[in-house]
Amino acid sequence: MPLYTGTKVWKLIDNQTLYGIQCQNVYFFGSSDSGANAHDLNAAFDAAWLPNILDFQSEDLHHVNLDTVGVKGVFDFDTFVTGDDGAIADTSEPVFVAWSFRQDRAAANERHGYKRYAGVPDSGWIGGDIDSTILAALNAFATELNDAIAFSTPVYVPLIQRRFLDKVELDEPEYYTYSTASFRDISTQSTRKP
Repeated sequence: MPLYTGTKVWKLIDNQTLYGIQCQNVYFFGSSDSGANAHDLNAAFDAAWLPNILDFQSEDLHHVNLDTVGVKGVFDFDTFVTGDDGAIADTSEPVFVAWSFRQDRAAANERHGYKRYAGVPDSGWIGGDIDSTILAALNAFATELNDAIAFSTPVYVPLIQRRFLDKVELDEPEYYTYSTASFRDISTQSTRKP
């Protein structure tokens, strides 16, 4: 994972609810484009990634909004209302059951990044096997997790934030690009357990 040397970094939070419980997915994106800003990043995420996330989530999961704030080199912010529900017409597993992805490190001395998405449909996995249509959507999104997203001209590169090195907190977080991303399996998000 090469250290990201771009000039701007944003933290994007995808706020969701499932059965009245708040869920969040947190992302970091970087850009060196002079016109890049929080609003355009939200619009690019909403157009490029969010529709593909919805493809493997139950309709019980509701995406409320995207909150984005600059964390390095830029300090703008934006809230973008999405209002989208998962695309699969089925009830969901509990909020702590999640689809798990890994952002793969490029070097042994770096850490992997992880993304876990709530809204696993009840019909999404039966007897330990993932439904083939949903599996195709999960694998397609894993490929997309590698890709930069764009809104008009600005391009935003997905990043992994590193806050600790050898269990010691860094003075300033570092940001890294990653080599690939992959769908792992169904997992649990312990912080979402009641």
